[in-house]
Amino acid sequence: MKGNCRLLKPSSGAIQNRRPVAAYYLGCFLLFFTVFSLQSQKEVAFDYVVTYRNTNYVDSTSTLEHFLTNSKDNSYYAILTESDTTHSELEFFQHDGRYFKVYFETANFQDASALTIACSSLRKNNNVNKRQVRNYQFVLLAKKRNVNKPELHYRLVSTRKPKEQLRKKIGYIDYVIQDATEFHLPILLHPTAYEEWKSNSAIPAGIFKERTFFNHAGAIEEKRTLIGYSETVKSILFPPNCSD
Repeated sequence: MKGNCRLLKPSSGAIQNRRPVAAYYLGCFLLFFTVFSLQSQKEVAFDYVVTYRNTNYVDSTSTLEHFLTNSKDNSYYAILTESDTTHSELEFFQHDGRYFKVYFETANFQDASALTIACSSLRKNNNVNKRQVRNYQFVLLAKKRNVNKPELHYRLVSTRKPKEQLRKKIGYIDYVIQDATEFHLPILLHPTAYEEWKSNSAIPAGIFKERTFFNHAGAIEEKRTLIGYSETVKSILFPPNCSD
């Protein structure tokens, strides 16, 4: 089934709550099918669906997001959201890898074990700010629910001087880890957060109960709250000879 081809302007990334996509992108030609032979395809697999309520405090909107994840590989993820009552969009991010955004009928996705993406829909997703890792760090905040069950609460902060943070409008991100989810690597959306984790594993494994972005003034702009998670078996297939 073909997806609706639309020209979309990406959000560019930063610790200012934006995600890096280098160019405009066109998402189209999404094909669902039952897999019989995958030898000629490049595949990324998902074993969990993690659902969040995403609340935007700037425009007072709220969105239900279904993250497709791999519990053992957090270098990529996909976000499924409903466009209307019958259609959804799927946005795929691979740190320093591939990116695409496609639209399709929701019922088709629920019935499919795999989907293929045309080369024309793929874009590069390069992290051009890797050097910024030296300017950030994860810190563990002293926050507990009770003596027996500590609540792991981390914050990704800039190590720049406070005046420079204000001048550059640098915000920070809080992560609260859900109990008993150490089987899943952290789902780190921001490229700097991912690179910081990759360099020193300063934040432990676990699904985030909450992820909150604060702007440079300390005001909440966006908050994701965990609704639930479950196992799944789905994959995305790429043609073997894409030039990206």
